[in-house]
Amino acid sequence: MEEETFNLYNRKENVTLPATVSYLPSNLSLLKINQKIYVGFIHKGEFVIVCVTENNEVVNRVIPKLSPQQMIFQGSWIWNENPLLVLTTSSAVQIFDWDGAILLHTYHSKSPTTSVGSSAYKGIIGLPSGRICIGIHSGEILALNLKESDNLAFVEEGKFKWFSYPITALASQSKVVAASDSQANIIIGSDEETLEMTKIIEPYGKDPSITCLELLNEIVIGGYMSGHIRIFSIITGIIQAEVSENTI
Repeated sequence: MEEETFNLYNRKENVTLPATVSYLPSNLSLLKINQKIYVGFIHKGEFVIVCVTENNEVVNRVIPKLSPQQMIFQGSWIWNENPLLVLTTSSAVQIFDWDGAILLHTYHSKSPTTSVGSSAYKGIIGLPSGRICIGIHSGEILALNLKESDNLAFVEEGKFKWFSYPITALASQSKVVAASDSQANIIIGSDEETLEMTKIIEPYGKDPSITCLELLNEIVIGGYMSGHIRIFSIITGIIQAEVSENTI
């Protein structure tokens, strides 16, 4: 009997991007809107938005850094009634409309910033409650919320202390929140009246920091600086699977 095969994806022509992608954690964001897919990434401290047309033409927009000292370190699209683009620098958070054409809000850190060449913020998520959450090097999660007024203004709702070490990544799935720190701890929480912690997953082995997180159903997937990928249950905290950099 002849074996039946399935093709999940059809490969199209390669398209050359207008700039290289900087070597930074979680340096890729996608947005699907108006039947088009936009890709965003950091290049030399600036945020580049790219859309490839049906004719394989590359349309791009560049959001420049605030100053030579205020480089952009991370960017992500989140949904808050409408899609918004959130960018972080070494000491500020900027919220734009989805295409980066209009700057809606800038939040400046009131705490000491990190050293030159690094960011005080790691991880960007949007939650059903309307919160925009950003991880901070102090181990706190900064929550910004849309102010109820005629003007589009964001206010600081508060900072939620989850870790004693710098936060390295955030992820969300509906009301479920996952966060990690520089010591490879993972905390699972819920988007309620506050950000409530529900489960602490302690470091597995002696691996260094987690650089990225993803939630999928009842598991959390962590990417480590060592090249390992580990999958944990968000219910029990028990590891379910592990892939090393030399496995595949």
